[in-house]
Amino acid sequence: MGRTIGIAVGCAAAYIVLVVGLMIYCKGRRARQNKKEEVIPPECENLNANGDIEHKDGDDGNDMTMNPLYRTQPSYDKMEFPRHDLEALRSLGNGCYGRAFLARASGIRDGEKETMVVVKALVSNDDQVREEFNKEMEALCGLQNDNVVALLGICKEDEPSYMIFESLEKGDLKQFLLGCYDNGRSTMNSNQKLAICGQVAAGMNYLNSQNFVHKDLAARNCMVGKDLQVKIGFLSLSYDLYNAEYYRFNNMHIPLRWMPPEAIFDDDFSQKSDVWSYGVLVWEIYTLGQLPYNDRSNEEVLKCVKDDLRLPKPDNCPDTVLEVLEKCWELNPLARPSFSELMDDVSGISVDSHV
Repeated sequence: MGRTIGIAVGCAAAYIVLVVGLMIYCKGRRARQNKKEEVIPPECENLNANGDIEHKDGDDGNDMTMNPLYRTQPSYDKMEFPRHDLEALRSLGNGCYGRAFLARASGIRDGEKETMVVVKALVSNDDQVREEFNKEMEALCGLQNDNVVALLGICKEDEPSYMIFESLEKGDLKQFLLGCYDNGRSTMNSNQKLAICGQVAAGMNYLNSQNFVHKDLAARNCMVGKDLQVKIGFLSLSYDLYNAEYYRFNNMHIPLRWMPPEAIFDDDFSQKSDVWSYGVLVWEIYTLGQLPYNDRSNEEVLKCVKDDLRLPKPDNCPDTVLEVLEKCWELNPLARPSFSELMDDVSGISVDSHV
């Protein structure tokens, strides 16, 4: 009898020990799992509350060299616009990517029933062209600045892909400048010219802060709105309309007369190559839309640009503006100013408003 009781008590004690042990094991396992779930993956350690990457001291973020893809991807997904709500009005021209046209978009902007827009359509089947188009689309999503043409929507679910940009009332800057003549005299004064130069520098400074390299900065790619508001655009109509401003080199249409040597011969595009192009654009403004090196063939420009070929001083151009141009056209890219410095230089110029 006593032996039976002893066995029962022993079994009960063993059962209790087993249950307690299982409880302790399960609790520990749960704690380890919770701790594991709280560990932040290395690639997410620098994300702030908005999902943006915050660089630690010593990290300059140079991995994001061209398009801020990871930051813009969420807004990129939200910008799809119904293709059937676009009404094409007229063609604007063609580029290596395809075509551009003026359209009317229904409901693309809050508070507007219909909005005039410019559509950039990807028609090319060239893999490199398509890749560049998609990179540009991703990079432009979410960008917002008073001096950069806004991307209002995209159509990507079907072919052809569209980028839908805001349209400005007075068209592109090249045509605007060509129209600023009255009986052979300029209808723009120097303060107005400087204001345009300052706005373009401000827009490019913003794009540079977003790690965006334009590669085709010129008057034809800037848009003009009311009250002389100027915004940087991205149409690059290298065929038909502005065919004379591009040159076929190494099987590509390039804006030769706006490019520095390193971009032409080494395909090295950067903020500093955009600065060179900005200098040419300022020259366009002060000559009211003349073609750079208009007395030379493309072959001559290609041959001589490495050998210190530079544009002449425009008529009625202040010496202080010429100094800015000379800085932009330094042969060594590192010697060229930043767009932030150019903004300061332009804003510091004071001229006779009647010139």
